[in-house]
Amino acid sequence: MKLKSGFVKKGYRLYMDSPTNQQFFVMPNDKIDELREVASFELWGPKGDVETPVRFVTDWATTERDIDELIAAL
Repeated sequence: MKLKSGFVKKGYRLYMDSPTNQQFFVMPNDKIDELREVASFELWGPKGDVETPVRFVTDWATTERDIDELIAAL
């Protein structure tokens, strides 16, 4: 939920609301390209002209520091 909250506070909109370790956001394509340098995530469908839905997944190995660093990179 910290990941979800961080994205929303940075102005990204949810693609779908998820109460799980999978979080879905709509991101501008230029930010997707930039963020791929520091994080792993998936495009959630075909890449759009301007923006694209993406999926982030956390697991048992994801640390709070990992989340903080990702949010800072936004």
